[in-house]
Amino acid sequence: MIRPGTPADLPAIDAFDPFGDSRADEVAAGRLAVYERDGRAVGFLTVATDALLGHPFVSYLAVAPEARRQGVGSALLADAERRHTGLRLLISTEETNAPMRALLTARGYTVSGVLHGLNQDGPAEVFYYKDC
Repeated sequence: MIRPGTPADLPAIDAFDPFGDSRADEVAAGRLAVYERDGRAVGFLTVATDALLGHPFVSYLAVAPEARRQGVGSALLADAERRHTGLRLLISTEETNAPMRALLTARGYTVSGVLHGLNQDGPAEVFYYKDC
């Protein structure tokens, strides 16, 4: 089940969030969606509206390790696409993140460009878009 995130979800999200920041601000702003399984958040997605040239941008998408490759990420993207019908939705990932790149390709996203030097650890960031 996909639903808006709540403060009660934050401990579960913190346990698998690879980005390491608190998601409290996104929850408070109503920008965080949670994929819930068995009463626990096992995935989340945040969207920044009007973030890049006026387009909504998926800022974060993460799935708990035990829930990966089970359609959680795809379902969260489908929900974001539905909520942004008629708009161009943007997202990015590191060029080395093959599972995410495969997911975006499977969901019909198109590469719009690559930025080198954006990530301190080296991999280029690949940007995608989808007209919803």
